[in-house]
Amino acid sequence: MSAGATAHPADGPSLAVRVLIAIGLVVLAGAVTLLVVALLVGPTAFHRHLDAAGVELDGATLDHVNDGFQWAMATAIAAGVTAATAVAVAVATFVARRVSRPVSQAAAAATRLADGDYAARVAEPGVGPELGGLSRAINRLADRLETSEAHREALLTDIAHELRTPLSAVEATVEAIADGVLPADEETLTALRAQTQRLLSLTRDLAALSRSDEHAFRVDRRPLDLAAVARSAVAAHAARYAAGGVTLALEVPATPCPAHGDAGRVGEVVDQLLDNALRQCRPGDTVTVRARTAAGGPGEGAEIAVADTGAGFPPELAEQLFERFYRLAPASSGGSGVGLTIARALVEAQGGTLSAASAGPGRGAVLTLRLPDDRPG
Repeated sequence: MSAGATAHPADGPSLAVRVLIAIGLVVLAGAVTLLVVALLVGPTAFHRHLDAAGVELDGATLDHVNDGFQWAMATAIAAGVTAATAVAVAVATFVARRVSRPVSQAAAAATRLADGDYAARVAEPGVGPELGGLSRAINRLADRLETSEAHREALLTDIAHELRTPLSAVEATVEAIADGVLPADEETLTALRAQTQRLLSLTRDLAALSRSDEHAFRVDRRPLDLAAVARSAVAAHAARYAAGGVTLALEVPATPCPAHGDAGRVGEVVDQLLDNALRQCRPGDTVTVRARTAAGGPGEGAEIAVADTGAGFPPELAEQLFERFYRLAPASSGGSGVGLTIARALVEAQGGTLSAASAGPGRGAVLTLRLPDDRPG
């Protein structure tokens, strides 16, 4: 038994001992069966052979021959059983070690994982698909736990960084009120309320981000029309855009844009893209939402593109936009920095892609959501 797998009194003998005992019982049962059958069948067969050979023996001689035959047969059986037992013990010892070693290693690795050592792995035993499958399953579990722990540590670091600014602002404001430096008037309370709202929004985003890191989003994929999703999103955001002085335009075909996905989750993604575009724009800019069938025609899926004439970004930073807590300064300072990260996780959970493109700073950006049309049949 490996040092990492502690034996429990209720566990009984080890696997190797159990294998040895099982093989020993098989050998013993075989030996007893062989002896009984030989003693029952052997003398009769021997006498028939003598009769066939025409050998006639008197009573004393026949008894002597029978005793000699039985002694010789018993001696041969005993010698054979002894040799078979020795070979069986050697083979059983080898097999027991080959079988018990990977099981012990798997138990030791599982114990290390339970103790928080996520670097534990099990080597391929090479003794059959069952133990090989066990080793691979434990290694997959270890990989998942190690990844989850790395995500947890990174997330805690990011949370501490993101919470520091609003908490420091709240603390400074409260201390200033307590010291009489700031009056507890409507303006000060409004500033406090804004910081607390930022904290609440951040905690909601962090909860969603944690689910995206663990691929824990639930999606219900069904046939849907991305053109209808685009119309609904534009209608929902029209008032906000009008209040910000940004034009919101819609370009969709008269025919449906069929895809396969979760309509509610796709709506969440488009909402996030429109929120992001509004933060990148100034009064007078334009955001255009386009829906179309993907290149290749029906059956290839569809896409929604949100194009703005706002701040834009250097083309080489396109992938960094989807990293958590990454912001393009200064236009996006109002966001938590995780919206696009969550949006991409939602799209990928539906088998789609979410990409970004820009011709450069000050030249706008395009974020494109693509979903397949992979319905069965």
